[in-house]
Amino acid sequence: MTSTAIKGADPRVIFTNVSKTFETVKGPLNVVSDVSFSMSEGSFVSLIGPSGCGKTTMLQMLAGFVQPETGSITVDGAPVKGPDSDRGVIFQEYGVYPWMTVAENIAFGMKLARNKKTKAEQKEAVDHYIDMMKLRGFEDAYPKTLSGGMRQRVAIARAYAVSPQILLMDEPFGALDAQTRLAMQMLLMDLMQKERKTVLLITHSVEEAIFLSNRILMISARPSRVLQSIDLPYAYPRTPEWTASSDFQRMRLELEEVSMQQYAEQQKLFAN
Repeated sequence: MTSTAIKGADPRVIFTNVSKTFETVKGPLNVVSDVSFSMSEGSFVSLIGPSGCGKTTMLQMLAGFVQPETGSITVDGAPVKGPDSDRGVIFQEYGVYPWMTVAENIAFGMKLARNKKTKAEQKEAVDHYIDMMKLRGFEDAYPKTLSGGMRQRVAIARAYAVSPQILLMDEPFGALDAQTRLAMQMLLMDLMQKERKTVLLITHSVEEAIFLSNRILMISARPSRVLQSIDLPYAYPRTPEWTASSDFQRMRLELEEVSMQQYAEQQKLFAN
């Protein structure tokens, strides 16, 4: 077991000896094994590990979509028993409704019973995030007319509009081209500075994790274990120019070496 904690504040999220096994046609598949870590308020934590190692299962357990086999997950001291409005989830596939306009997509969550807001509150929130996510002028546009980056901005705006305390992001920029991905990272960083949230990000990009996070958890090949916990003592906001610095490049090389080792281990599992 590896236990890691974010320094400087009481933890909001705590994983304690969490394990998860799925039943498959080939028998039990252990995807998460005895994982313990914590996240304090306002922390930005990235998970890096090979595809299929169990990172998404960890995120889904925190979201409440999947229950752990053993161990516990708590948010503010309360066990996670299912989805809740205090946790917003953003997936790689954008997750916007094609039959709704940009404004209607952003307002959607605020119309549900657990997040219900008045029409005036909905309009205020929609206007706020339209401006924050640089979508002004596209309020009445449908997703099919938008670029991938703009659709992802709509998805992020919708997640923020219901005021979650914790944001869970599963490869949210993975399908974007390099320039759009950088623009989205800068936009997210700006949003994080203005509306401080606790974030758990899954990414395969070591550079993205270093650029955005204040802590990185290196995850093993399946079943998921926390191999390393790295604190990043770099102030926000961060700039693209910083990625050329010796500190950034040194850390990138070190973490990529660990990542590639685990990728090779995961490939062995797929080969069997």
